[in-house]
Amino acid sequence: MKYLSLLLMLFVALFISACGTKYARPDRCVCADVSAAAQEETEQDSAEEAPQLSDELAAALSNEAPVPPEPLEGIKPDNSEEMSNEMAIALSDSAKITNALENAEVNENNEIKIDFEKIAKKGLFDFNSDVISKDSYEGLDAVAEFLKTHSDVTLKVEGHTDSIGKASYNQELSERRAKSVKKYLVNKGVSQDRITTEGAGASKPIADNSTAEGRAQNRRTEMIFKMK
Repeated sequence: MKYLSLLLMLFVALFISACGTKYARPDRCVCADVSAAAQEETEQDSAEEAPQLSDELAAALSNEAPVPPEPLEGIKPDNSEEMSNEMAIALSDSAKITNALENAEVNENNEIKIDFEKIAKKGLFDFNSDVISKDSYEGLDAVAEFLKTHSDVTLKVEGHTDSIGKASYNQELSERRAKSVKKYLVNKGVSQDRITTEGAGASKPIADNSTAEGRAQNRRTEMIFKMK
């Protein structure tokens, strides 16, 4: 009888265990499925509620440079070729000489006096030479154009040197240089009757000949325009 009770109890225990396995596990699977579905729905809702990134920010996050917008028609970029040409013209020797002539004050003798080398920032002649340097052509062309458009104006060209060397040689050199300028202007269409020349040598310094800077200032070509 004792053994029969034990077998009965064991049978009941096995039956309960089998039922627990059969009915408990589906419950856990259903809960897991419900939890996964809820998480997926939450993630989808979050994605739908997230703000959309701008093209620039999206490109920055992806290490890709944004495509620049197309330039508006009719607007000229600051670094355009046209602007560069305008700047070049403004800085040209022609513009410098023309501005000096047009904006110069007429003195009591009804004259306009300019220092060509000082305005153009370059020498008309090489050292000990009366041959006009090619770098000075543009500035002299502006002088010729001014004379041709002002037919009532005459010009006096004065050549000057520093004090180095013999006075007689400096006098001769200054005269030859003044004549070279006249010849150039005549070849550009200016009547030779409207141009006179004079060589002053080192007799009319405007700076100290004892310094290199002073001598450079004294080596000059002055142009005196007589207004009628």
